[in-house]
Amino acid sequence: RDPALEPSPELLSALLEDVIRDNVLPELRARHRASPSASVGPLRAVLAEALVQVLLEPGSALASQIDRLEAVARPLGWSALGCADLFEQAARRLGDRWSMDACTDLDVTVAMGTLRAALHAMDKTQSNGSRLTDEPPRVLVAAMPGEPHGLGAAIDCETLGLAGWDVTEAIGPTMGDLQCRLRARHYDALELSLSCVHRRDHWLPRLADVIDRARRASCNQDLAVIVRGRLFTEEPEHWRTVGADGGCASATQLAETIAAALRRVGSSAALEPATPAQRTGRAVSG
Repeated sequence: RDPALEPSPELLSALLEDVIRDNVLPELRARHRASPSASVGPLRAVLAEALVQVLLEPGSALASQIDRLEAVARPLGWSALGCADLFEQAARRLGDRWSMDACTDLDVTVAMGTLRAALHAMDKTQSNGSRLTDEPPRVLVAAMPGEPHGLGAAIDCETLGLAGWDVTEAIGPTMGDLQCRLRARHYDALELSLSCVHRRDHWLPRLADVIDRARRASCNQDLAVIVRGRLFTEEPEHWRTVGADGGCASATQLAETIAAALRRVGSSAALEPATPAQRTGRAVSG
């Protein structure tokens, strides 16, 4: 084939958006009205593929990309609650493309940064109303030390925050930083996130070691540990192999997973919050 006759990536992306807007979305909306629960999966799959096309388009300015991501994702709601599963599915599709040499490490890194920037640009006012108590458990959310893909942790932090949880995100922590945080402050639960792009099966022994060291460092002897990432999305029961107290396939299930983990370790955090001396105001990300 003559390369000169091949359509440009920009043209293909624009055509895909047109097809989705004019043909796919009207059909999926009609199905959603007829059967709401049955239509979300197909809609999310179509939108995730469209997000990947936008993310891999070369030469686009960040603000322009975020605007286009919002235009694609808007049917699910432009908030962390609406887009959590969608962004994670797009990340997994990027990982699949990487494994087939259809994109580079740099492409994936830039795309993850763009999704994280989009996450921070979202509507912060929506809430799903899921609270355990008026003063919910305190949760530390972090990517596992050494994990370069922090999108999953960011999504989870935003999701819990919108639901009214007392949540702190440790951004890019070292093992020492994680231990210092757990020694210095009472946390009821720790969520550790592996990549939402790659499975990282070979990281499981390392994750088990991080969990063990985190428990020993924590000033809370009943610390509940929850694990997240693509591996646990595809095989949720793997949390048992690393010594965690729960694993979660989706950010939208995280609050329930943490509550179950707290019950599993015998914590009374959901019913009897820590003392005022331990809880002085709402935590801030950082």
